[in-house]
Amino acid sequence: MMQIELERVQKKSGGRIHLAGPQEGPVHTLCGKVFEPDGYRRTDAEADCKQCLRRSHDPVTLSAFLFEQDAGSRLLELSLEQARGQDRPPPPERPREKADRPRFTIVRDEPQAAPRPALAPAPAPEPKTPELVLEGPVEVERVDAQTIRLKSRGRSVEIRVRSGRLEVRD
Repeated sequence: MMQIELERVQKKSGGRIHLAGPQEGPVHTLCGKVFEPDGYRRTDAEADCKQCLRRSHDPVTLSAFLFEQDAGSRLLELSLEQARGQDRPPPPERPREKADRPRFTIVRDEPQAAPRPALAPAPAPEPKTPELVLEGPVEVERVDAQTIRLKSRGRSVEIRVRSGRLEVRD
């Protein structure tokens, strides 16, 4: 917590010792009293005004009081000194961006010849459709009845159905 040195003032006729902001001319105390320049004296004695003491421990009340007394610049200096002295945690790491170029992978599943048993013929393999794997955000656009265009990060791939077969153009 910041330590702000407040002036200790007392009426010349005696009484409680109050806390006031550092200023010339009429003095405003934390408890709300105003002493004219010829009606108070500064002192080194400890403050004994309970309201001044209570308010001096409340940072919100104290900063509002200092700004009202035009001592806000000193408060800002102390805040900056305190902020410079504190260790700040490092900023959290940002996730790394993937490569600018999207990754299109065409996977063709070619049927493998199964080993034939000695006595029985092997069944005919079923044809499999190739698989297209896209990473990242993808925009789909229909070009015509047989063609669609996939766009991602400035690249595009066209997929067309022709004679019952799928054609992919990069």
